Amino acid sequence: MRYPLGKVRGLAIEAHLSLLLPLGLLALLKQPDGLLGALLRFALSLVVVLLHELAHLAVGLYFGAQPQGISLRPFAGLSSLSEPPHSVRGDVVTTLAGPLSSLFLGWLLVGFGSLTPFGTISQVCKSVGYTTLYWTVFNLLPALPMDAGRLLWRWQVCVSGNLSSAADVTAITSRIIQGAVVFLGFVTHNPFWFALAVYLYFVGTLEIAALMRETQSHAATATVSPPPYADSRPERVEIKRLD
Repeated sequence: MRYPLGKVRGLAIEAHLSLLLPLGLLALLKQPDGLLGALLRFALSLVVVLLHELAHLAVGLYFGAQPQGISLRPFAGLSSLSEPPHSVRGDVVTTLAGPLSSLFLGWLLVGFGSLTPFGTISQVCKSVGYTTLYWTVFNLLPALPMDAGRLLWRWQVCVSGNLSSAADVTAITSRIIQGAVVFLGFVTHNPFWFALAVYLYFVGTLEIAALMRETQSHAATATVSPPPYADSRPERVEIKRLD
């Protein structure tokens, strides 16, 4: 279930009901600064995720994309485009805009938390800042639903020109990384890694399934897509159908 939060320059922003899960997890972990600290961490984390997605949309708009809106979810958000950027370069820069903005915000929060004299605010800012930096590094792993996973898919399409093989490579790589994160969760006994492994597995599984369906759909027309760049005609390629 999704609930509208408002609009930014005409872009609809909505929150998924599952956002209550990380808030409950923060409360159960008994933060040293109590429930207030958990609420502040939750709110500040949402702001960071929102700015991450807005960076995607702002850069995409510059490169000719048509943004639709933002959906806030646990651990991450989802920015949707009705049309992708008009060039490969624009698509890559649009995808990288989110992680780069998170990297900047992470260091900004850590720096601010180190300088502020207020104990609770200092702890919350540094905690969210370091978590943002860790998540940014994780987001650069080439696995769906991470940004680097989407870059892997687009790079494979451009290199091979074959949707089927590009989808296979992306799916296999994603599965390997998902398995590694699950293993890390078991080895470290860290609740954060367990939660991240569950998120990566289930959301990644949904994105892989969507990628396969899209591959089958475009295989019928034998076009290289997504993304169908507006400044070039789709190329016809040899594509094997997926059973």
